[in-house]
Parts: sequence; C-alpha cells; structure tokens
Amino acid sequence: MAGLLGSAAFAAVSMSAPIIFLLVSGIIGFTIAATVLVAQAYGARNDDYLGRVLVNSLLGCGALAVLVSVAGTVFAGPLLRLIGTPGDILDPARTFLAVSMAGLVFTFLYNWFGGMLRGLGDAKTPLILLLFSTVLNIALDPLFIRGFGAVPRMGVAGAALGAVVANAVMCVVAYVCVLRRHPVLDVRRWMSRIDGSVLAKLAVIGGPVALQMSVASSVSYTHLRA
Repeated sequence: MAGLLGSAAFAAVSMSAPIIFLLVSGIIGFTIAATVLVAQAYGARNDDYLGRVLVNSLLGCGALAVLVSVAGTVFAGPLLRLIGTPGDILDPARTFLAVSMAGLVFTFLYNWFGGMLRGLGDAKTPLILLLFSTVLNIALDPLFIRGFGAVPRMGVAGAALGAVVANAVMCVVAYVCVLRRHPVLDVRRWMSRIDGSVLAKLAVIGGPVALQMSVASSVSYTHLRA
C-alpha cells in the first residue's frame, strides 16, 4: 500500500489504525460473546434460546456498530488531534478514518455472520469468505486509489473505500451462503424479541474481551509513536 499511496499517506493510514481498532474493540468483544452463546445453545439443541441469542446479538451489536460508526465519522478529526497526529498528515488521516468508520456497519455484519457460523460448528465457510474478502480488497484498493476509467482517483479515501466495498459485497455473499447451509440463521424466520438477560450475558462475556483489545490497541499506539 505504501507504494500506491506514498509515504505521507501511508503514515496517515498507520495513525488511523489504532483508533479504528480501539473503536471497534467493543463490537468485536460482543460478537465473540455472541459466538460463545450460539455455540452453547446449538450444542444443547435449545432452539428457543438460540433464536434469542441470534436476534439480540444482531440488534444489540448492530446498534453499537451504528453508534460507533456515527461517532467515529463525526469526531474523526478531534480523535486524531487527541493522539497528536502531525499536522501534515492530519487531513489524509481524517479522511481514511472517516470513510472506514462510515462503512463500519458492513464490517460488523460480515464479522457477525462469520462468528455465528463458527458458533454453529462451521469454521470452513468463514475462512473461505475471509479469503475471498481479502482478494477482493486487494483488487479494489489499486482501482480506487489510482482510479481507472469511470472510477476517479481517490487516494487515501480509496484505500478505505476498498475495504468497505469488499465487506459490503461479502455481506451479501455470506447471507446467501448462510441461507443455503444454515436455515436457522434466516432472519425471515426469527420470532424472538429483545431479551435483557441475553444482552446482559453478551456484555458480561464480551466486556473483558473488549477491554483486552482496547489495551492492545493502546500498546500498539505507544509502539507506533515510539
């Protein structure tokens, strides 16, 4: 990516990375918690509880993803200034962070599908989806960064947009694959509603994971600044 963007723009992307990881750590933690609860319900053949976990993890984590997305997009500049981002790379760093945060919902949905599949005992499909997503991202990045034909040159914004589009495409692919192989994940069949006890369990299990990832993000930023 450094060869496509240049050293200054690449530095801007590197400054944004710890903030992105910090902001999404809570979402990742709750998604991991949902995977654990889905595995327990599926193993116990408790279809009612499984449905409640699926509904509440999707709605609860989805709401958190939207909140983080809006906050990260609106406050991209202040967050970067807070960590002392140099003025010469502040604008490209803000652009990369804002675009990445604006597409956070797609990243969440893609990872949520993968987590639920693993909870159901299917580790192969998420791996295949990850490989396709990575290849698609690699293919889209040069296209969006440098531009081609009707696609304008977008620079740093294109680097972030490539990942967002790849995740959005894989959300659709994952949903189709899920319906074929795991009908239990067909949202059209869900009848469960919001359950406070399930949300509480997600918080209890996912909270420590999110905290651990936040600490890891802080350590990563410290090394970056050093």
